[in-house]
Amino acid sequence: MATEDNVAPEVPRVAKEKTQTLTTEMISHAKEISIFDVAAKNGINLVHDGGDYWSWDQHDSLKVNARKNQFTWNSRQVGGSTIDFMMKVVGVDDFRKAVIALNDSSLSTAKVAMEERQPFEYDIQNSKDFSRARDYLTLARGLNPAIIDQLHQRGFIQQDNKGNTIFVWASDGERVGASIQGTTIDKQHNGPRGTFKQIAKNSEQDYGFNFSIGHPKQLYVFESPIDALSYLSLHPQTRDTMFFAMDGLKPQSVIKAMVYYHTRTGNAPERVGFGVDNDPAGHRFFDEMVNKHSFENAETGETIPYGHFMVDDLAVPTERLRTLQQQAAAANVPWEPLAALDKVETNFHDDKKVNNWFGLKGGFTHSDGSAPGSQYEIRAGQLAGLMGELTDQNGLNYQALITRLDPSLDPTMQQALIGKLQAYTAQYENGGVKPVQYQIKDWNDRLKQVQNESGFPARLIDRIYANKAQEEGLKVIQERDQDGRDRLKAVQANQLNKGLFEADSPQEMAYLIKTYGYSAVDKEDEQKYQHVEGVEHTVSQKQKSSPARQALQAAALARS
Repeated sequence: MATEDNVAPEVPRVAKEKTQTLTTEMISHAKEISIFDVAAKNGINLVHDGGDYWSWDQHDSLKVNARKNQFTWNSRQVGGSTIDFMMKVVGVDDFRKAVIALNDSSLSTAKVAMEERQPFEYDIQNSKDFSRARDYLTLARGLNPAIIDQLHQRGFIQQDNKGNTIFVWASDGERVGASIQGTTIDKQHNGPRGTFKQIAKNSEQDYGFNFSIGHPKQLYVFESPIDALSYLSLHPQTRDTMFFAMDGLKPQSVIKAMVYYHTRTGNAPERVGFGVDNDPAGHRFFDEMVNKHSFENAETGETIPYGHFMVDDLAVPTERLRTLQQQAAAANVPWEPLAALDKVETNFHDDKKVNNWFGLKGGFTHSDGSAPGSQYEIRAGQLAGLMGELTDQNGLNYQALITRLDPSLDPTMQQALIGKLQAYTAQYENGGVKPVQYQIKDWNDRLKQVQNESGFPARLIDRIYANKAQEEGLKVIQERDQDGRDRLKAVQANQLNKGLFEADSPQEMAYLIKTYGYSAVDKEDEQKYQHVEGVEHTVSQKQKSSPARQALQAAALARS
């Protein structure tokens, strides 16, 4: 199975590849090859979002428009034709090789039909019943029920007649688009995320879900509506703020948000805060915004300050931190600049990619990359030694360090890069470092973590849904998988080794049980356990069990 950053390209062998000359016809033909065919041949599974749009199940910010045979990878700010797909997604390293590979006779061409964007019409059939969307948002995603109810009453969140959650895009009282969030968890068809997401047809380009609290003085920008609502659920004291969701990482969406903010308030925001994910894509996006898309206040002439509040931004994987500290101590240098370099260059990722907007490489992405284990330890030691050479009574010479690591780095990037390195170094020196086993990357994960630490999982896991007469029932147990992550499994209370279905979090498990009773909604888990004798009968008999539903409702009310 291909993963987001490790796709093994399937490039047909061409006998005369070294001498074959590219022609205009070859390039044109390469662009006409179906992206879907290329994706299938390279193990990239595309799932249907609805309408013309499909997304990669490993990374839903990569969208393919079937009608135009074009793709956009929002988190990486790349996109284009099938040739670009070969280079940016599959990993063919140059234009010539990509064109030659795409001229293979086994690949089919796509039928492309251009369609003009039509004005948005809200033709979604809203349901009078909001319970399915509410359960998904408040149980599976853990959002504050009071916030959801208020936004529903104001018309910002709806449920359609298929049970999907609709986040309505508002502009001066008009509906100009919508984000559609599925509520059925099916990882077999929707990939690891479990549910489908899409933007309603003809929604205003680069706009997004937004709402305001009080009289806005600041603008907060998030990747998704659920991220925005998760942040607000954790910070209910937030006042005088406009929240805006980009549905991805799109600078043009921020520009539209700024324009709309000014239209609504008559002023520029005092500051813009970015609550994007703490991952390489989020950092690349924020750095690009700071360095390429700044705004000035027309009245004062001052640059509007940008800031970010990424989750766990000062978190460092425990084993990685220990290695950095040990190697720095051996070289007699402080560990903080060494950790800052790893953070800025890779964001503590081992994907062998340059994970920063500046393009810095040569540090922890040296040679074969910052692989875990002994190779990482060796490279950390080498870099600690280099820092020792470049340190004098005035401290580490960051300019010299950058030049030694990456002589080809664009000079215009160096000062901004050095500023970021120094900022993380200072935060680590001031005790800001947070050793963690796993990094939390987004605000919904943080919300669930806070809830779980409050004891909700224990109340849920210890609850048995039983039919006393038959001495059977459902018990929720917690197990640790091979990666060391905790997962929940619903099992028969008297046969704990026989599972019915699984969930990634207590919130998701509560939603599954309340919504589906005893039935195995996760098709993968259903297939996994279908060979267990008696399970199918138990499911069919228990699906209508009212004690299970009543117990779950009681647990949900206790949390509200």
